[in-house]
Amino acid sequence: MKQLTLLIIAFGLFSCTGNKETASDQYILIRDNLYHDKSGNLYLKVVDRSFAEGGIAAENEKRIKDRWLNVVYCDTCKLRFTDEKTKQTSNKQPDGMTELRNVVDTATFGLAEIDSTENLAIYEDKNYTYYHHVMLDGGAISLGEKTNSTKTLAMNNNLYDSSFLSPIYFKKLQKYILENGKIEKVNASSRSDKAIYITYYILKVNSIKLTVDQSNRIYFSDKNRKHLGNILLSEDGLSISIEADDANNKTLIRSAYVEAIKLIK
Repeated sequence: MKQLTLLIIAFGLFSCTGNKETASDQYILIRDNLYHDKSGNLYLKVVDRSFAEGGIAAENEKRIKDRWLNVVYCDTCKLRFTDEKTKQTSNKQPDGMTELRNVVDTATFGLAEIDSTENLAIYEDKNYTYYHHVMLDGGAISLGEKTNSTKTLAMNNNLYDSSFLSPIYFKKLQKYILENGKIEKVNASSRSDKAIYITYYILKVNSIKLTVDQSNRIYFSDKNRKHLGNILLSEDGLSISIEADDANNKTLIRSAYVEAIKLIK
């Protein structure tokens, strides 16, 4: 199903949830599925296939709907608004979402990559990277600050640049640890007669250990096995957050995370 969905993306048919669902003749194509209307609003044209399941092919095709996404989500990045009237708020943290028209640079916006392993369509403009998370009902778009590559981003080593705190980098690092980390099996059972083993994958970065299992967390501990905190991927897969008891541990987690990203090719 993922491969089928990504083929749809490659030919310009996208799936995504949004709060607009109207006739396509109201929208004017800019490029790469980015549209505008007469009021200056911006939309990503997508296809909702959530009702196109279970029937015969001809019936399913009739249930496919165009939808128009006009919202992006961003829990951590600082927004550089395109509207002159709102530029004075560009250094404030967003409330988690904003409209495409507030951030997209239409002159440089375009499709950059299709990531089949993460089920993403990735767009870029001069300021941002836009991650379209593909799902049958459409998914959503999350926002990240633009970088040339994961390694270039990490080499900047700015711990307070939130660019790397995005789901795409979290998932890449998690996958890297699962494939390259040291395997450790731990008996999680409280019964001496019945063992229950959990498999952990551990990557050591300087004196910090990064541990993953099959959950949506990366665990961080120091050389004395003291737990420092976690980096958590949200349930909807649109954002990540650092869980730590104090500022020092949070800084250690950020630093180890950046160093680990350098290992990803």
